[in-house]
Amino acid sequence: MRSRKEKPIFRGLTIAAVGNLGGSAQWTDTNIARWVGLREGRFVRDGAGAGAGASVSMGAGKIIGVGNGEGTGAGGDAEVTHVVCTGEEFRRRGRLVKAALKCPKTCHIVTLDWLEDSMLKGKRLDEELYSHLRALKRERERERKRLMVIKGLEKAVKEVNPNLYHLYRDHTFFQYEVVMTRDNEEAGIQGERYILSMFESNNDKPRLYWFVAKYYKKKGDTQAKIHRPSHAPGMFAREFALFQSFFRVKTGIAWAQRLVKEGTTDKRVFQYQPPTGGKPVGWVPIEHVPVEHVPAEHDPTETPSGVVVDKNVNTATPTQPSAVANANGNGGAIPMASPTIGTSSSAPNPHRQSPFFIPLAYSPRPQHGAQDQRTPDFSSRTAPTFGLLTGAISPSIVGLTGRDNAVCAL
Repeated sequence: MRSRKEKPIFRGLTIAAVGNLGGSAQWTDTNIARWVGLREGRFVRDGAGAGAGASVSMGAGKIIGVGNGEGTGAGGDAEVTHVVCTGEEFRRRGRLVKAALKCPKTCHIVTLDWLEDSMLKGKRLDEELYSHLRALKRERERERKRLMVIKGLEKAVKEVNPNLYHLYRDHTFFQYEVVMTRDNEEAGIQGERYILSMFESNNDKPRLYWFVAKYYKKKGDTQAKIHRPSHAPGMFAREFALFQSFFRVKTGIAWAQRLVKEGTTDKRVFQYQPPTGGKPVGWVPIEHVPVEHVPAEHDPTETPSGVVVDKNVNTATPTQPSAVANANGNGGAIPMASPTIGTSSSAPNPHRQSPFFIPLAYSPRPQHGAQDQRTPDFSSRTAPTFGLLTGAISPSIVGLTGRDNAVCAL
């Protein structure tokens, strides 16, 4: 009875076995050599006393080298293209394994499963799925993540776990990592500094915050003293109050006045330098905006494009005489009417407004979930306020409620 002719799936390949392959009893060197030979491949065994360096012994006087891309080995025979071994033999780093590691593109280090699956499916399978190098990389990646978790837990004892928190940015995209410096020439200290950070949790249910201060005694210090007032994260209002209080104690000025009082304090206290070059400086109340930040060409009485006022609404104030009111004999009272403010077709979206007219909350409180009644924005039913991102002028505010008969004249 003639045996079925096998596909030449191993044509041009030289497969070397290292150590005990760990298969069943039928996986002997004789059977493997016969199975590989039927598929036009070559099988060799890395035995004791093999040639020096990257070579294996194949019978008397035959030496086969590990592939270097040239196609032939030291003795004129084909180079080893596949090294089959167990994970234990791979970690042992024998001569052949070491030589194969130097030629990862031309010599694959695979498990016995690659040889078995290729013969069962009748085609040469991708070596990547069976590669010991791939398994090694995955093991190292798992170890790296494990060490990162351990390092994060150790850091969380005194500071904040970086795997669970990130630096907070307000709606002006200002990152709350504030640096305060002081140079004490009398004490011979240069580069003394505090770094105040507001951290925000990665999860949003609930969104938690944590204030942390780092202190460096002098320039070049790498080990910081950590000050974390709260033992656990909390809501924004509490942690931001701690941030503001610490800033005021160390600089002598309130956080809201950091722009107008920049450089006005004594050199003995810590100094804060706001970002320059057009970078966000954070939320600033309109009463604390420096005058030099107001553009000269801006007219505060000008109505910006994008705001449409209903001309049918009576815009007269209650103290002004009204011909219509006098004619009706109502003593100058203004008829109750709600103003209509819309967006024209050429107006930008609320989040794409001109940098001189952007909505401001009463604090840099994040806008997550339900809106606070004291923190109105464009999505709320209360009248929006207008402020600035980088110190531009804010127009006067005219109340917009259901009981007011006024419009927002900018």
